[in-house]
Amino acid sequence: MEVAGRERQAWRFVDEVWNGRNYEAAADLYGENYVNTFGAGPSARVEPIRCYHQAFPDLHLDVDERACSQDCPITGAGSRLSTSNG
Repeated sequence: MEVAGRERQAWRFVDEVWNGRNYEAAADLYGENYVNTFGAGPSARVEPIRCYHQAFPDLHLDVDERACSQDCPITGAGSRLSTSNG
């Protein structure tokens, strides 16, 4: 994927999954070969985000910086807004 496509993918992930709580969108953004400590596939990427949303129901990420190379998009969330009343 070209750099611009990776950058759009990173923004979409923040907008749709983190802020929009559209967990199903992760299936378009992550393949079944994605692996982390929660397991494999898109659901493994979404599981820790669900945990954050359960703990902080009004959590919203504002991305202040971004960089993208051929291999990896990087987002720097400058503020994580929440009342901590979760």
